[in-house]
Order: sequence, then structure tokens, then C-alpha cells
Amino acid sequence: MPGNSTITVHADREVRPTRAVAPPIYQTATFWAEDGETFAQGAVEPRGKDFYTRFGNPNHAQVAAVVAELENTEAAMVTASGMAAVTTAVLALVSAGDHVIGQKSTYGGTASLLLNLLPRLGVSTTLVDQTDPEAFAKALTPQTRLILVESPSNPRCYRSPTCAPSRSWPARTPRDALPPDQ
Repeated sequence: MPGNSTITVHADREVRPTRAVAPPIYQTATFWAEDGETFAQGAVEPRGKDFYTRFGNPNHAQVAAVVAELENTEAAMVTASGMAAVTTAVLALVSAGDHVIGQKSTYGGTASLLLNLLPRLGVSTTLVDQTDPEAFAKALTPQTRLILVESPSNPRCYRSPTCAPSRSWPARTPRDALPPDQ
């Protein structure tokens, strides 16, 4: 089994557009296509790697391949910010009528997602004191589909217990940090 250093250097070989040892950084926003049909296909291809940089470019594909290998999963997604990652994950997991449990001490963007955007989509949210494990249990409803935990919290650095009731998806944010005793 290769170590993390080897994985970091070689896990992206299948998606590298060149044989360069240090892959180039693609600074372009758009990419050309052989013909209109190929361009149209690229516009609807999920997780494209060379259509328009916001939707993916060779560097995104390389980073995603390395992260997926390091995390021992089939795929990874690269976003422009942690808030984009959190929003993507939350919107992928919940639908109208669902319930989300969040925490009172959380990043302002996450709070806005939970308190402003999700209600517009028909998703209810309950915020709890994340230092109290019982608060998560008390907030559970039959409609709970997601418990969003940020630990340590931003801005107060509160630690949150890990809780994963069987009928909901626990989600931890990109801020979740080492040390492993979190």
C-alpha cells in the first residue's frame, strides 16, 4: 500500500493532461472544443474537466483525484470555498419537508444557509447548543435528515460531540480539524 506522499504525487496520473512531472497550472477560464457537438456535450457533462473553469478544469480534476485517493473513496469534489462545499453538501442531502439540526455557534455563512436559504426551500432548521450532546437528541424529529456539525466552531472554538442517529446524515464541515481527539 503506497504512503500518503506517494499518493499525493501520483494519484492524479489518469487525469493529467500532460506527462509533466510538475503539472501546469491552468489559468484559463474557457476551453476550446473540436466542434459544436463536442462543446455541447461538455456543457452538460457532470464534473467536467475542461469546459469552463467554474465547472472544472484539469487542475480541479487532479486535486479531486488526489483527495479521493487519500480519503479512500471513489470520487472527490473541489469547490472554490468552504462555504461552497458546505452548501453543495447540504443541498445534495436535503429536500423540501426535511429538517436540519445545526449549532448555535457556527460560521456566519453557515448560519445564513441554515436560517435564510433553507427555509425558502421548505427545509426547517433547529439550532442547538453544540456543547450539549442531549441537545442534538432533543432536536431530532422524524423529518431530520442532516445534523451539521462544525468543530471546533467558528468563531468561539466550541467542540462538538459526534452524533449520528441512524436516520440522518451527519455532516462535518471543512473546518473540522486535527487533532484527532475532536
